Amino acid sequence: MRLACLLILFLLGESARAQPIIEGKVTDAETGIPVVGAHIIGLGKQQSGTSANQEGAFVLHGEGLDSIRISCIGYRTLVIRELRPGTLQEVRLQPHVISLDALTVKPPSPHQLIRNAVGALSRNYTSPPLQLRGFYREIIRKEKTYYSVAEAVFESQVPRRGDDEALLKLVQGRRSESVTATRIFEDYHPGGGPNYLVNHLLEAQVPEFLLDEEFDDYVYAIDSITSYEGNDVYVITFDQRDGLKKNLWKGKIGIDAESMAIVDLTYALSEKGAAYRKHLSTSDKVMANLLGIDYTVLDRRHHYSYRRENGRWRLHEASLQMDIHFKQPRKNIDETFTLQAQLLSLGQKAGSLVPFDKEEVWRKNKLVKNLPGEFDEQFWGSDNILRPESSLTAAVARMDILRNSTLPTGIPEGWNLFHSQEAKAYQQGSALLLKPYVISRWKDDEQGPFLWKTVTGDFEWTARLRVTKSQDTTAAPDAGFQVGGLMIRNGNEGSGNHILFALGCMGNPQLKLVSQQTMAGKSSTRVTKVDFNTCLMRLRRKGSSVELHYEINGQWIEMARFDQANLPATVQVGIAGYAYVPGNGPKRQPNLLIKADEPRLELHKP
Repeated sequence: MRLACLLILFLLGESARAQPIIEGKVTDAETGIPVVGAHIIGLGKQQSGTSANQEGAFVLHGEGLDSIRISCIGYRTLVIRELRPGTLQEVRLQPHVISLDALTVKPPSPHQLIRNAVGALSRNYTSPPLQLRGFYREIIRKEKTYYSVAEAVFESQVPRRGDDEALLKLVQGRRSESVTATRIFEDYHPGGGPNYLVNHLLEAQVPEFLLDEEFDDYVYAIDSITSYEGNDVYVITFDQRDGLKKNLWKGKIGIDAESMAIVDLTYALSEKGAAYRKHLSTSDKVMANLLGIDYTVLDRRHHYSYRRENGRWRLHEASLQMDIHFKQPRKNIDETFTLQAQLLSLGQKAGSLVPFDKEEVWRKNKLVKNLPGEFDEQFWGSDNILRPESSLTAAVARMDILRNSTLPTGIPEGWNLFHSQEAKAYQQGSALLLKPYVISRWKDDEQGPFLWKTVTGDFEWTARLRVTKSQDTTAAPDAGFQVGGLMIRNGNEGSGNHILFALGCMGNPQLKLVSQQTMAGKSSTRVTKVDFNTCLMRLRRKGSSVELHYEINGQWIEMARFDQANLPATVQVGIAGYAYVPGNGPKRQPNLLIKADEPRLELHKP
């Protein structure tokens, strides 16, 4: 399957960043309409860039900006030197299109221009292998109803043409945890995600309609001559020929007249071949048939735009939009929706690549697991992103429970968070809170999130543990293996040797107390059924002996006693989360909040 189901919503927020930001809106000077996709490039110590959204709005920040350059194919470039961080920059671009009738010199044929552009690819673009850093946003919606929204920053390794597909590594990503339930994507996710956009870069793959051997299947024409970054640009339109029994492409190609670089490329499925359209292929088609899914691509549109930097043309932004009809009778699903994916380039470097570690490689069928996150005003740091439209911001704000959360951000003072990419930690009054948001577990060699501090010698670690759903703090977790509790751990060993004393669900909704000892990377677990999700719990160390107690009606009851001879004098103690929910459906994700009231660490004198 393309991407595991993703039913997530988030709110970008209008937050202040660590660096001054420039906000603005780009419009056509003659009509006043937004100039969608205009490039906004910050100039200073280093170049940084973003694009105007569907409303023409943008937000840009970067180190030492002294001016910004706004450009778009078909408009005259504008440089603004008087920057006013914190105020809205109103930018009006002047259209610039040259009539073909006004030309005194006849331009080359469209076929020759395309041949020249393809021949100049290696001269104009950085040849793979190369590494690209990009901001990605994916939206799945039906009209104004949003089914899914995700954001992430990826590192992408683009191999040489003809080699394997590009590899991606997630840098950071986020999602909301509050979504109106829908069953559409439980079995099948329709998009190709960031993989698709990266693998269709001009640097990675030359589209068929640019190849000389495919020219006979298409009709090309020079539509106009316009400008971009002060240079003339030939705009070539194309469509498949009439009468072909196959579904090909139509679109526009913008070719810089000086360098012969393709600076703008838009293409979509041609209506002329709609009757011969292949909606799925290979393993995707097999999977859809097995699941009883009728999947129809109504339209597919691509857009790639480039900008010049240091003498080379580099990707600025890429996008994909698909209109899809999705039918699955056994679930009574019959929906038409739109998938939108955007990728903003944040920079690239060429040369030999250091391969990603196997564990770092992002898998497109693990989208939910690999896109953790929650609303955080400083989430993206210094990275530029694509500003969301106000309609998206408003829609997400109505659904995102995180907007109602008053939990502070940041790790509680004096504590450390192990596997911080898998959880958030908070302090609320005297209570400690840990919220896992990706699938993770403490089992055998696997390690999960752990809020910890070091302690030396014998001690008692006590807290009143309460485990609930993160989306409904009045209800206990009831899906998969979702527990939270006290842990003692040898932090000096890669195997993660530990003792865990936790409360939650283990395989079914029945709540249980869990004791687990892990030695030499092998876990031994025992459980006791209980009817509560709040309990005063104690983990006590005496030399190599570790005792686990819980309180009932004012009486301490021993749950287990372990001999952990490999524990050093100094260990890590704290609150651990175990959130494993098998499957990839929208309801198969962690929904766990661990709250430790009255935490007390008492040291015993030798």
